[in-house]
Amino acid sequence: MGCGPSRPMTAKGSLPVRWEYQDDDTDSDEFPERIGTGSPGHRGVHWGTGKEEVLTEYGSLLPSNMGSRVTTAKGSRIRSAATRIGSALTAMTVSTMINEAEWMMDDDDEGESLTEEVELPGVRAPSLSLWYNDNDVGDILTQDVYVPKVGLAKNTYYCCLQWNAGINGGGYCGIQDHPRGRNYIFSLWDPPDPKLRTKPVYVGPGTMCEPFEGEGAGLKSWNFSVGWDPDCWYTTVLRRWGHDEHSFFGFWVKHHMEQDWTHIVTLDYPVGDVFFETLSCSFLEDWEGCGEYERRVHFQNGYKHTLNGGWMPFSAAAFSVVREIASKVYEDKYDCGVLDGTFYLQSGGDTMQTASAIDGGTLERRMPSKPDIVPMCCYLTSVTDTEVTWEIPSGGVPQFQYIVYVDRLIFKQEVDSEARICRFSKPPKELVELLVEDIYGRSVRSKFQVMVEEKRTKLRTKMDLYVPSQTNLRAKRV
Repeated sequence: MGCGPSRPMTAKGSLPVRWEYQDDDTDSDEFPERIGTGSPGHRGVHWGTGKEEVLTEYGSLLPSNMGSRVTTAKGSRIRSAATRIGSALTAMTVSTMINEAEWMMDDDDEGESLTEEVELPGVRAPSLSLWYNDNDVGDILTQDVYVPKVGLAKNTYYCCLQWNAGINGGGYCGIQDHPRGRNYIFSLWDPPDPKLRTKPVYVGPGTMCEPFEGEGAGLKSWNFSVGWDPDCWYTTVLRRWGHDEHSFFGFWVKHHMEQDWTHIVTLDYPVGDVFFETLSCSFLEDWEGCGEYERRVHFQNGYKHTLNGGWMPFSAAAFSVVREIASKVYEDKYDCGVLDGTFYLQSGGDTMQTASAIDGGTLERRMPSKPDIVPMCCYLTSVTDTEVTWEIPSGGVPQFQYIVYVDRLIFKQEVDSEARICRFSKPPKELVELLVEDIYGRSVRSKFQVMVEEKRTKLRTKMDLYVPSQTNLRAKRV
């Protein structure tokens, strides 16, 4: 599955479609996946804001060259499959209508069909998706992911978040069990203007970035060095912000057992005012053809932070199955449901469908109105005539930006997750204050009262520290 570069004719919040191809002649160690465009056989689903769901068609308006899932062997065969997802007129329910997959084969120069080179019905596990009810524009996405040991399978993409399929800023992120290791991946498609390219502006330790091409082009990043393990929870956080008429997208992950946060990468999308505009999606995908193995993933604490400052919990999800020739052998080996407050997806192997695994059905769960996150901890470490320094303890929620006030005026404001020092142009006379905002948009504030000149020392360590309460409504003094 993969999402395309053309904008569908849907209202914001519509359900776009991922569509992806795999090149058999490509070394999977170097290019484990290709990212493509939307299939004209798909339909969009819009989560209704009233009593009824709205069915929105856009597939027929996509360019005709975006319609096939391509598998190349000796440059001679093409296969395509079309799926469409519909919507019922009952609230929060989605029904699915599946078209028959079709083979399309090229002829050779003599006009003879190359049937001997076309694979028979494939052995991929079916691709499964959850489309959440976050029908609003936002600037932060977060989701926790867990892969049980019994759910490990090579060549599997456990996608945590996908957004803006087919429009500006489209991309996805998550974890993969790749032949080269277990990695974190984050990809953005390039803008429609061929002169504009997505570029990295921050690359974390062990992160690699490289462009991809095919049906659509963009930039992908992956990190094998941080790694992830089964039977452990991980948090993924995405945040966008504006910079010089561009849109930056940062990607952070947290290992729950070790309480460690890592800033994986920040990418520069060269178009301004791009936000998370569509429904968010999670999916489970076997990209190679290992349907004999079971793969399973759980998701919890999924939220979108909206532009009005609120949070939208992923409390409901529309479930869909991609039916295609590539997964014909295992097309009924799938399951989904709600377990202990988590959404789960499972496919391949001996997977049996439970009552909740209704293609086009809706899963629901109870969730808090906002993420349950320990407040950020940040404190001043020194204030001198020339600089102020601060520290965020190991395991603390990462810094997003900081503001330094000198004598009650803003001296410097910068979006920088790694900065821990600010140098002054002249010594402060009265007051030094530091405000640090974390990646979830919450702030803590510390201040230091400058003493009279004759009592000042070059290194000052006395300070007042303020830490916000969990409700974020007031601060308490420490």
